[in-house]
Formats: sequence, C-alpha cells, structure tokens
Amino acid sequence: MNKDKIKNMFKRKDRPSDQKIGLKQLIWLGFDYTVSMSFVLILSKTFSGAEGVGYNLFWIILLGGFVAGIAGLAFAKCANIFSERSGGPFEYSRRTFGHFAGWMIGIYQYVLIPISATANLLVLLSISLQGLYSPTMWGSEELTQLYLNLISIGIYIAISLTVLLGTKIFKFATNITSIIKWIVMLMVYVGAMVIMARNSGKNFDEALGTGSLTVGNFNTAFTAFFYAFTGFETFSTIGDNVRNPKKTMPKAIMIVLAIAVVFYLIGLVFLIGGLGSFFPENPNNAIIEMVMGTGALVFVAISLIAQNLNNFMQGTYYSGGMLQPLAEQKMISAKLAQKDETGLAIRAIFLNIILTVIFGMIWLVLPFITKDKSIDFAAIVGFKSIVMFIIYGTVIVIALLLTFKKKTKTNLIVCVFWMFALVFLFYQCVMYFIDWNAHKFQILTFVGLTVLAIIWYFAWIRPRHQKRLASGEITLQKVSDLPDWLDSEEFKELSILKEKALDMKMRSLKDGSDAILIPRLILKLKIKNKYKKTEGKLELTNLTKTELMVKLNGPIVTNQTIEIKKNSKE
Repeated sequence: MNKDKIKNMFKRKDRPSDQKIGLKQLIWLGFDYTVSMSFVLILSKTFSGAEGVGYNLFWIILLGGFVAGIAGLAFAKCANIFSERSGGPFEYSRRTFGHFAGWMIGIYQYVLIPISATANLLVLLSISLQGLYSPTMWGSEELTQLYLNLISIGIYIAISLTVLLGTKIFKFATNITSIIKWIVMLMVYVGAMVIMARNSGKNFDEALGTGSLTVGNFNTAFTAFFYAFTGFETFSTIGDNVRNPKKTMPKAIMIVLAIAVVFYLIGLVFLIGGLGSFFPENPNNAIIEMVMGTGALVFVAISLIAQNLNNFMQGTYYSGGMLQPLAEQKMISAKLAQKDETGLAIRAIFLNIILTVIFGMIWLVLPFITKDKSIDFAAIVGFKSIVMFIIYGTVIVIALLLTFKKKTKTNLIVCVFWMFALVFLFYQCVMYFIDWNAHKFQILTFVGLTVLAIIWYFAWIRPRHQKRLASGEITLQKVSDLPDWLDSEEFKELSILKEKALDMKMRSLKDGSDAILIPRLILKLKIKNKYKKTEGKLELTNLTKTELMVKLNGPIVTNQTIEIKKNSKE
C-alpha cells in the first residue's frame, strides 16, 4: 500500500447510504469499545474486603447501566442536533455554553486517555504477573511495586512509539491482542464453571455474608465500576457515518449497554462461584491457578499484558483525533494535531506519551515513595469515572436545555430520568471530592489540571479569540441559531413516518390484514430469507400484512425482473 492510499484512508469521506454503518455493525463497534475484562480487577475492593458491598454489587451494576443509558440518550440527542461537526461533548458545550466551556470539556475529554493508560500501567506487570513473582523480591512490597511500575512506564514508552511504524503494524497488533484477550476470558469463565461443579456451588453460600452496604462503600463501588460502562460516548459521535442515525444511534447505545450489563452480571456470577467470599487483586490468576496450576498463569499474564499493550497503542494512535476539534477552533496550535503523510499526528502522540508519564509518576511512583497505599486500580478507574461524570452531566444539561428551548422534542419521562441522573452524578462528584484522605492524589491532579487549563485559556486562548471575533473572521455561535424543532429535519421525517403509518393502518383495515395472526416480524424474516440470494434492497416497512403475504407466497420480483417485464411490454 503506497503513501497516498494510506493518506486517503484517514480522510473524512461522505459515505453513500448503502456503505454507512448499520445497526448490527454499530452494536459490535460499541461492544468492542465499552465491554472490558478489566472489571474483574476492581472486585477485590468493590465485592469483598473492608470497602466491599457483597451481593449488593449486582443491583449497583444495574444502576450503573441505567445511569449510563440515560446519559447515552443525551449523547445521541446532541449528536443528532450538532451532527455537522465532529468533537462530541466539546462541540456540544462550545455551541451551547460558549468558548470557555468548550475548552474545559475538551481538556477533560482529552485527559481520559492518559488516565486510562495509567490504570493500564498498574496492571501491566504488578497485577498481570501476580503469582509469578515474590512481592518482596526487591526488599519490600513498596519497593517491588515501585520498580515494577517504573519498568511498566518504560515499556509503555517503547510500545507507544511502535505506532510510528505505521497503520498496518498497528492494526495487526491490535487484532492479535484482542483475540488473545477474549480467548483467555473464555478460559477464566470455563475454569470458574469447573470449580462450581467441583464444590456444588458452595461458594455462593459462603459469599452471602461478604461486604456491607454503607454510603461510603456504595460510592466507592459505583464510581469504581461505572468506568466499565464508559466508551459508548466515543462511538456516539459518528452519526454522519451511520445509516439513519436518529433511530439507529439510540437503539445501538441502549442495546450495547444492555449487553454490557448482562456480560458483567454473568461474569460476576462465575467469579463468585469460583472464588466465594474472597477476591484477590487479580481474580483471573486465582481461578486459572486453581484449575490448571501455577504454570497456566503465564497464559493469563500474556492475556492481560496483551490487553494493556492494545490499550496503549489505541490510546496513542487516536490521541491526535481528540485534539483535532481544539485545533480547528484555534485553541491549540494546528501543528499539534497535524497529521503526516501516513495519517499520524506525531506531535499529539508525543504529547500523549509525556502526559501519561507525568500521570504515572504522580499516581504510580510518588505514592510508593511516600508509602501511601491509597492508589490501586479501583482508585484510578474511579477517578476516570468522576471525570466522565462531569462530561456526562454537562451533556445531560445540554440535552435538557435544547428540549426547554424547543430545539428538539424529548419525552417527559426521559427528561425526568435525565434530571435524576444529573442529581445523582453531582452527588457522586461531591462525595468523591470531600473524601480527601482516600483521593488526595486524584484531587490534586484534577485541581492542578483545571487551574492550568483556566490560566492557559485566559492568558493565551481568549485574547486571540476576541481578536478573531473583532476582525469578523468568526462569529459567535449560539443555541438560538439552531432551527426550532418544528422547522427541523427531524420533525419533517417524523411527520412523513406518521403519514406512512396512518396510510398503512387504513390499507390494513381495507385488505383484512387484522385477520392474519402471523406477526409482522415473522413475515418480514421469511420474506428476507426468500430474497436473500437476490440483489437490491427490500423495502418492507410500509407494507400491510396482506401485502407481505402476497410478497411471501408470490414469485420473486426484483428490480431486474421489473425492467425485463417493462421491456417485454414495449
């Protein structure tokens, strides 16, 4: 593949309707982005232990899925309204609340990449290799953890730089690591079932007295586990590449989150059945060791290492795309997000590596030097959840404001759910930030980042923005500039759909469709199966049951057949 082809691969293109992403593809994309096996690494803190909630974790997972789903609907709503530009929450905030709000949300969006990478750094060696090394092999547990974390940071730098070798190697490496991850996940679940069969499910009874539901334990469990539902906000911003996004996007988000909830609930059942009341820091290793012996831990270690290497490469690779909207608005230098002839934003890649190393030093080196044991995997992903709460809450407020200003139409029940989610997320943030002893490193990081972003905005970005406004180079974009819902394309499409539905209902009354007991879905599936070998698209949406029966029982008619019949008549 030559350089021109690689360059063209990354250019934004308007896809024809038949090449756009359908519902099934979007569900798989969302599943791949959202669902992760890393959720098992927080169970030692959220299910068992002093801060564990025991079996209450089941309904907390359901609550997390519900809150994420409500936020997902707000994302889908905003993506439809602001679909002419990329940027996601950054663009929604900028257009709704102004330049400064957009900048702050854009910064919080971007730092999610190094936050995730820092959590992966902790897993890379110290957790992945548990059972294969002595916790005191370098004198003490603190020194051993410190040295392993420093080695992990070095490995991260080396692996991230491999992205510069090109997209072909990157795609090959990510595919291989993904396959390894899911194979080992299957091994863990099978191992858990073997253990359940051996002890006849006694571990479930043993786990009954585990954990306690206190306010502090609930907040810890919710913030730590909520990260497992994050990711849908990434694919919810690609509406221009989705077939019929106004209907497809909300469906895909809800289905993906429902699959994630089921996946985590089933996984938790397997792990409780395999381990009972005590969850070590790495439950995967514990289950595999019990079933296959210590030697098999090598496979699990390879899987976790592969998964985290995959995350490193993807975070590094896509870091330039996160900065692109900021560069387009002149908030950062365009050179920072500029791509080379292979489609890589080299400067953005190096910035992402530098930020990740800084985060790693703050969270993975400094605590072990000061012998502070408050930082673990659950603590880091919990901080990521808090940053996401701020972003999600902002998007929910925007969706509510757009509804209030009649720029879109939203069901009253959905609005009530949005307000509930907003209050709940605000409560979680407040409770997190007032717990200084447990979250001091994360709070210092957040405050430092926020202060630097504010200083940078008013010292450098705002003066230049004011000059551009004064010169007429740009104009202020406000929510009031958006068309009212009654004048929008969404309203026109809904009106057409209602007319078609009414027309189909009237035709159904005339042709006796109500007498046909076979459901419409079954009839459609049978027709699609009949026409599966033919070319062309089947339009069955507006057909009555009688018309569907005629199409099912009659001869196969395609566009080509119709053309032949027309020619024969002529």
